[in-house]
Amino acid sequence: MDQQFAMQWVKRNIAGFGGDARKVTVGGESAGGLSVSSNLASTTTAIGLFRGAIIESGAYMLHDVPSEGVYGAIFGAGFDEVLGCTPPNDAACLRAAPVASILTAQGEVFGANGISPDFGTKILPQSLQQAFSAGQFIRVPVLQGTNTNEGRLFEPLDFPFASTFPNILAAGGPANFDLSNPNTFCETEGSSTPAVCSYPQEINLFLGVIGFPAAENTAALGVGLADEYPLANFPDPFLPGDAPSSDEALAQIFTDLVFACNGSDSNIDLSHFVPVFGYEFNDPNAPPTVGFGTAIEPPNDAFGFPSASEHAAELQFLFNFGTPLSADEQQLAGEMKTYWGNFVNTGDPNLPKHSSLWLPFNFFGSVQGLRPGPSLPEFFFNFRQQHFCQIWQPIIAAETGE
Repeated sequence: MDQQFAMQWVKRNIAGFGGDARKVTVGGESAGGLSVSSNLASTTTAIGLFRGAIIESGAYMLHDVPSEGVYGAIFGAGFDEVLGCTPPNDAACLRAAPVASILTAQGEVFGANGISPDFGTKILPQSLQQAFSAGQFIRVPVLQGTNTNEGRLFEPLDFPFASTFPNILAAGGPANFDLSNPNTFCETEGSSTPAVCSYPQEINLFLGVIGFPAAENTAALGVGLADEYPLANFPDPFLPGDAPSSDEALAQIFTDLVFACNGSDSNIDLSHFVPVFGYEFNDPNAPPTVGFGTAIEPPNDAFGFPSASEHAAELQFLFNFGTPLSADEQQLAGEMKTYWGNFVNTGDPNLPKHSSLWLPFNFFGSVQGLRPGPSLPEFFFNFRQQHFCQIWQPIIAAETGE
């Protein structure tokens, strides 16, 4: 609602700043991208506020934005309790609560990740997937994509540390440490004896930590995913002999399950009705994301394995954060700024000028690969194969906010 109030203000006032109210683009990354998706689906209150949408790594809740009823059932009673409110007069009680108390209760009840859009409301009539697949969204051109290794930012924060930070760093991350050191995370059920993890076991445990449905999280799934994501495919250049990295592998599983395949699903649904321009940011040497960690040795992040194209890494190529970039990365940053600027100006990243053609996703699922030179960005067609979406698709499609 705040975002829509802001866009209403822009519509009323932008002409006074030399702008054109008919040419507003709304864009965001991560939770901001989820907000853009929500505004696209806000057909009751957001029509006419923007003529283009940019979604960066923002489709992660495409299938499981909760309904208003589910959201209230999960959080309502706890919120009431913290603020001392009881039905049937809790609405009036909540409205009368001091702002400081509301904010404290928000942190206690919702936590860092509990707050999300909910559908079945005036602002968001339908779930995102329902709206997009049925064409019941605000039909404007969309530029949407993800980063190759989104999960590198999240995996070490979700995996419990079994030792001191220096030991974790030396091992190449918390999951890698647990592959060769006894720990309580991997002890067998009913035992209190620390145990060394197996890689398939780690997969199952990690999926459980990030909220994967318990009914689907079977031992057979762990073994199958270990075959699809073999450790040998995930060398860590900061370990002796480029040893395999379980943290790298788990981070890629997180990337594909949470970001890549949801983003692709969103592009597929939207492209049936509007022009969609899909991308994948893929810089294997991208600097650590500004504000999310301290570089040990670029491109290493603070947890002992490469950060590279992690979540939010593309932002430093679009905005002047002062991040040190190589000559090839500076060239890529210039190309990306041109694409994004073109899209804002015309609704097409190719116009009025471009260095390399960006085919729309509508053309056989084409995705623009944004990788530093010396070659120019180029499109490719096997994004879903690269991210094993055939494995994740049935699981993702079964998610629902109901």
